Amino acid sequence: MRVLIFGAGSIGNHMAFACHKLKLEIFVTDVNPKALNRMQNIIFPRRYGFWSKKINLINFKNLKKYKNFFFDLIIIGTPPKFHLSIFFFINNKLKFDKVLIEKPLTNIFNKSLEKIKKFNNKKIFIGYNHSISKSFSFFLKNIKKTLKSHKLKVVNINWNESWHGIMNAHFWLKSIKKSYLSKFKDGGGALQEHSHGLHLAFILNKLTRSNFFKSMKSNVIFEKKKIENYDYETTVISKNKNILFKYNTNLYSGSTNKSIELIFDKFNLIWICNFKKNFDLVRISKNNNLYKEKFFKKTRSSEFENELKHIIKIKSFKNFIKSPIQLFNGIKVQEILNKIAYNGKKYI
Repeated sequence: MRVLIFGAGSIGNHMAFACHKLKLEIFVTDVNPKALNRMQNIIFPRRYGFWSKKINLINFKNLKKYKNFFFDLIIIGTPPKFHLSIFFFINNKLKFDKVLIEKPLTNIFNKSLEKIKKFNNKKIFIGYNHSISKSFSFFLKNIKKTLKSHKLKVVNINWNESWHGIMNAHFWLKSIKKSYLSKFKDGGGALQEHSHGLHLAFILNKLTRSNFFKSMKSNVIFEKKKIENYDYETTVISKNKNILFKYNTNLYSGSTNKSIELIFDKFNLIWICNFKKNFDLVRISKNNNLYKEKFFKKTRSSEFENELKHIIKIKSFKNFIKSPIQLFNGIKVQEILNKIAYNGKKYI
């Protein structure tokens, strides 16, 4: 397989390493030649201990030389505000089978969101890889079983991680001011950076048929400075069909908390991402007593390998539309993000 990656930043390096481990033919391009140099000499070697000679670096200006190449997969791993413009570029200029766009699909209120809806007939994936993890799949199976005989009462989702954890993953940045991460309009802040949680909420919403997002209220709290303007905490709450839905995401928690709890009349089901280093956890309690507990081993790089394996495995469009990370779901999550941001402004 031949893979082209747009963006030589954090996601670009993660994806290039995952492609290397899967023995794919790798090409990486970036509009900034310095970013390509940084990838080869700083980010990739520091993260993984070596530089892969299988990675072909392409100056964006020279990309036209590859117009007759066929790429099995093109990955867009740039800041969110560029995702859609790059997709439209590759759709016009390059030959490909599948596209993976890193989450979120785009930035808040991007006017091109309506245009991407016309491409639901193409195999376009959005990088919400937690939804296809082994731990979350196991979690969903247990929810389905429990729904058959028990009433769902509460869905509580937290996706909280401080800037410290995020900056560790972007060690080449001297401060958040140097990144889109601290700019709400560019796709930064807690709501967009941590949108994995909302994507998982969307999956649960469909499974339980609860319509969490029908009558929700949101509180978006901003940090406003000259250079930085981002939400450091966002809270969403709604109640429909007697099910209480609560969602919280922030950028200040001292300890990372990425978890989902479903409370039934007699059962509690909990999924915890990164419960311990290299482990996810699913915990099931019955009448407040521990009933079952299962750990799922993983690494940071295996999350991206699993994502690529999922995409590679999908051949037919019939199987594509069943994928949790297909474009339609990514569009719906983006619309939810927009709705939360709009409602939230009333509470600032």
